[in-house]
Amino acid sequence: MIAATGSIGLDTTRTPFKTVERVLGGSASYFSYCASFFDKVGLVSVVGEDFPEKYWRELEAKGVDLKGVQRNKGKTFHFDSSFSYDLYARTANATEFGVLASFEPRVPDEYKDAKTVYAGTNNPKIQLEFLRQFGICIGVSFSQIFDCAMLFATDIHHRPFIIYRVHIDNVD
Repeated sequence: MIAATGSIGLDTTRTPFKTVERVLGGSASYFSYCASFFDKVGLVSVVGEDFPEKYWRELEAKGVDLKGVQRNKGKTFHFDSSFSYDLYARTANATEFGVLASFEPRVPDEYKDAKTVYAGTNNPKIQLEFLRQFGICIGVSFSQIFDCAMLFATDIHHRPFIIYRVHIDNVD
């Protein structure tokens, strides 16, 4: 199993050729849909009362386990963006956090034995709380030799792994 967290959203995307409004979006939705081709996915996220049942059923049809998705009173995360004519440049028009702003992840017990854990785009506090529930400890390491900062983690078996590696210019 792959346990995943991130945003589930309703996206509005505008291009010079077409506009779609409030379609399924968010890092957790995209990741879960794609990862479901390779393994069972257990999703931890939140949606509001306006989240269409159609999208819930689509994720379930892909085999995504939604036990960890909270349905809270309020609006689902919404991202509105526009693309340039060449579809290269994107402008964020509006971001409405809705229920995601107060989301506190709760990982179901059956997800805690997952072989893979994915923390998608979200508030870092939410990502860290999600990882903590798997017994994962987080730390930061800076290297002047390699001009980078690394966010690393260890699991309960003390196996280290790198989550992010960021290149740093002009380290003094």
